[in-house]
Amino acid sequence: MSGSGREDGDDLEELGRRMGLSSGDPLWSGEDPARRQERERDRERDAAPPVPAGWLPPTDAPPPPPEALTPARDVGGGFAPPVDTPPPAAGPGGARVVPVAGRVAEYWPRVGAAVVDFFVRLALVLAGLLVGALGYTGGEASGETGTTIGLILGAAAGVAYAPIMMARTGGQTVGHRSTNTRVVRRDGSRITGGGAAAREILVKAILIEGIGGFLFAIPTILNYLWPLWDADNEALHDKICSTRVVEA
Repeated sequence: MSGSGREDGDDLEELGRRMGLSSGDPLWSGEDPARRQERERDRERDAAPPVPAGWLPPTDAPPPPPEALTPARDVGGGFAPPVDTPPPAAGPGGARVVPVAGRVAEYWPRVGAAVVDFFVRLALVLAGLLVGALGYTGGEASGETGTTIGLILGAAAGVAYAPIMMARTGGQTVGHRSTNTRVVRRDGSRITGGGAAAREILVKAILIEGIGGFLFAIPTILNYLWPLWDADNEALHDKICSTRVVEA
């Protein structure tokens, strides 16, 4: 029986050699080729080194451009997510408006600023008169001429004082500085020199105080009392010029 088995094995080897098969070929051993490939993959996987935790395969994708990265704002507690700050609104002429306003000022700080500015203007007019009065050293005629010129220059300086100060200091006069207030546009942006001139000269000095003086000063009185009952604490000249007085 054993001899017959060896003879059969010899016959199989002879048949395999004639067919061009080796002893390791799956057809030779009778094993399923798919099963043999699966066993070889398991053996290769077991022999591969372990992959470190957190490791990612390299990619060929280029890094994002710097402008695509939004900077994160650090609030003192470590990492902070990116914050998308909306751009400021567009002002007149398409210019960007940067809000600088604070809380709306109360009524009495406004009154204090107006009183201080009144004495500043008075001092400018008196200074012009004193300088013009020096003309009297050259005679009465020279004195009268000098006084007239000094009065005109002093009054002009008093009128121009507030717009120039507001344009240079971001809406503050000496009076506003003393009461820690400032004048801004209604949208909260800084008032310009032209806006300050329109507010202080055209509206306040000429329209309300000048023309209003011919109406028994009723418009002038209403203008300065208006913030007492106005919901936005604005005077009439603020509403006309789209301005407001806020805490500095």
